[in-house]
Amino acid sequence: MDTIASLAQDHPAYRYLQKRLIPEKYFKYLYLCKEFKKWTNTLISGKFSLASMDYDSPRLVIPFFDENHNVIGYQGRSFDPKERSKYITIKMKGVDNLIFGQERLDIKKKVYCVEGPLDSLFLPNCLATAGLNFKGLKMNNVIVLDNERRNEQIVSALQKVITNGYNVCIWPDDVKEKDINEMIMNGLTSEEIVSIIDNNTYSGLQAEFQLSQWKRC
Repeated sequence: MDTIASLAQDHPAYRYLQKRLIPEKYFKYLYLCKEFKKWTNTLISGKFSLASMDYDSPRLVIPFFDENHNVIGYQGRSFDPKERSKYITIKMKGVDNLIFGQERLDIKKKVYCVEGPLDSLFLPNCLATAGLNFKGLKMNNVIVLDNERRNEQIVSALQKVITNGYNVCIWPDDVKEKDINEMIMNGLTSEEIVSIIDNNTYSGLQAEFQLSQWKRC
């Protein structure tokens, strides 16, 4: 595998991250894997069957580390928009909670937690769960899900974390973008997004009320 930072700037994988405005300081931590399933099978024997490897496309590899910089898993993001499985997430043996960003977390500061690892790279002190499983997060984390009020899974996940006592961001009506990366690509700065999140963070009954209004719009 090659780091994205080591590729020529006209390489499709390099251009893909540039197009999405991913901060270039993170390119050295992201990788290009030309045969993702084959490579995974060298780490975890039999993870993918021979039949499933008939179509083994290149993927962006996003490694997950614990607080001690040990690899606990990784995610492969397809470059092909026609790919049925956009993301493939691999958890290493013995890992309970696959949380991205633990190795660079400052527990003395406010911690945000989003769904996608790439989205987390735009916010300070931010974790990602690579999905909607928030098991293992600290109670003082601010949960920031995608702005998809018609998505039943997201609405259900918001309801669950509110019930469990977390602080959650309920996006205001004037935010139309579906996720943080899209907000960045439409011209918002990281500082502006953090301000929106901080001004629209709720818990308890207030969060319940805001959620009921949000999902109706």
